[in-house]
Order: sequence, then structure tokens, then C-alpha cells
Amino acid sequence: PMSYNPAYTGTSDAPNLMLINHTQWTGFKGRPQYNILTFDGNLINKNTGLGISIISDKKGVNSRIGGSISYSYKLKIKEKIHLQLGLSLGAINQSIDFSKATIENYNDPSLFSNSQSKTTFDANAGLAFIYKTFEFGFSAPQITNNKINYISNNDTRTFYTQSRHYLSSIKYKFLASKEKE
Repeated sequence: PMSYNPAYTGTSDAPNLMLINHTQWTGFKGRPQYNILTFDGNLINKNTGLGISIISDKKGVNSRIGGSISYSYKLKIKEKIHLQLGLSLGAINQSIDFSKATIENYNDPSLFSNSQSKTTFDANAGLAFIYKTFEFGFSAPQITNNKINYISNNDTRTFYTQSRHYLSSIKYKFLASKEKE
């Protein structure tokens, strides 16, 4: 959950290590491939969560690799009611390589003859309201809304925007069997 909302960093009783590989259309050139490695836990105390994540995302001519550090803090409202606030800060390297593209018109001015790579700052914020086994979360990934400009040798310009998103989640945990809890 920390990967989409930093407020969930370190929420479980034990440290978490997660590795995900998602590959689509395995027989196609430039297929989408997403990898993420995360580690988080309440390493300082029960109210503070710390985590780290590393991502790699490749789709056609675009690829990005990055990492972030996450922090969350739990505010206890009542015995089984609390609010968690989270923030993650990191960097993303965004690359574009038109040599991987199938090109119909080589005179297209928006195409570059060389690959380009830019690194930018990234930040995510989130909150989670937890009441017993009910959870409601809200987060804003890529809150910096960075615009990455690429400039070719002949001064052709192309840009990529890391758009801000707004995500919400609802979760309810229930016991399937009371004897086994």
C-alpha cells in the first residue's frame, strides 16, 4: 500500500519487503514492464513509519527509474481510531529513446536522433483514516507536477509532464472464521 499512499508506510506490526514484476505482451518489442522493490516498517516506534522504494517502468520509447524515501506518522484520536499522515520524497530519471520506435515518417520534427534523459525531483503525500478494521485513504502522487523538456540538436522540443493524480481507497477487514481468527 505504501507504493500508492505514503501514509501506509510502516503500518503493520513487522517490517515489509515487497518485490513486484509486471510484464505485459511478452512477445512484443517495447512491451510494458514495471518493477518495484519496497521495504518499510515502524523502525523507530509504533507511531512512526519509514520506508524506501525503487521503481523501474519501461513502455516503448519511454523509460523511467527512480527511488523515494517515505515517512508516516500516526495520530491517535481514540482507542481504535487514528489518522496517519505520510510523505515521500525522491527522484525520477525519465528517458526517451526514439531509436526503439517504428517510424513511418523520418522527417517528423518531434523525433530525436539521440536518446535523452532528465532527472527530476518527485514528492507524494497521503493520509489514511483508520477505525478498527475500516480504512479510508487519500493520496496525491507526483504533487510537484514536473514538466520535463527534451531538446534535439536542431532545437526541436518535446516535453513530458508528470501529472499530479488523486487516489482514494477504502478497505474493510473481516474474519472469515472466528475460531481461527
